[in-house]
Amino acid sequence: MKNGFFESMLIIFLFFPFCYFYLKIIFKSLDRMVPRPRPKSALDLEAETIEEEISLEAKRRAEMMGKVAGYSSTKPEKIASLLANWLINGE
Repeated sequence: MKNGFFESMLIIFLFFPFCYFYLKIIFKSLDRMVPRPRPKSALDLEAETIEEEISLEAKRRAEMMGKVAGYSSTKPEKIASLLANWLINGE
């Protein structure tokens, strides 16, 4: 009877702690393998605002070019005289 008691105590005090620490190491290594989302740095946030400003500027230019194209198709003689004035004053 004493052998059975000592064998069970040996299992409890040696095997279970070994399993606990072994599984703990495995779960920590698995946790390190999972990619974590990184917080955005201030430079990334600033770059996003600059990109938004650039896209707004590009939209304004596209709208302006559309208006100029529409104006030049309806009144080409005024556009021609404007370009001639620019060329004369630029020289």
